[in-house]
Amino acid sequence: MIKNTKTFDEKEFERQFRAAKKRGEKNSKLEPRAVSVKHENGRTFVELSTGWSFSFNPQEFSELKDASEKDLAQVKIWGQGYTLEWTNLDAHIGIGAIMLKLIGEKYLASELNRRHEQTEREEDNDWEKAREILAKTPNIEAEDYDKL
Repeated sequence: MIKNTKTFDEKEFERQFRAAKKRGEKNSKLEPRAVSVKHENGRTFVELSTGWSFSFNPQEFSELKDASEKDLAQVKIWGQGYTLEWTNLDAHIGIGAIMLKLIGEKYLASELNRRHEQTEREEDNDWEKAREILAKTPNIEAEDYDKL
C-alpha cells in the first residue's frame, strides 16, 4: 500500500478548499443539473438549472426497460442534480447520459457533417486563393529560383 506522505498545514488546506469550492460553484452554474423531475404517461420530464427542459422514455435505458409505470413514477433527483435516481429499482442515470442518448447520435452526425462541409469550403477557398496568386505571378524559370 502506498502512503501519502504529503501533509498540509491548516492554511494550505483552507487555500485548497476555497479554490476547490470556487471551481465547484463555477461548474455548477455552467453544467446542466436537474432541478425538477416527474414521470407521467410513459415519459419522464426533467427541468434543468439552465432553464432548458426535456422529456424521455426511461424504458429506453437498459436499467429501466422492464420497470412498471408505478416504479418509474418514483424518480427523484440524486445528489446535486447530475443524476436521476429510482431507489426502488436501484437505478441511477446521469443527466449527461440521458442528453447524449436524446441528441447524441443525430447531433454528432450532423455536427461532424457540418464541420466536414466547412472544412471542404475552406479548402476550396484556399485553392481558389492559391490559383489567384499563381495567376498573378509571372512565370519563373528553374534557374531563377536561386535568386528568390
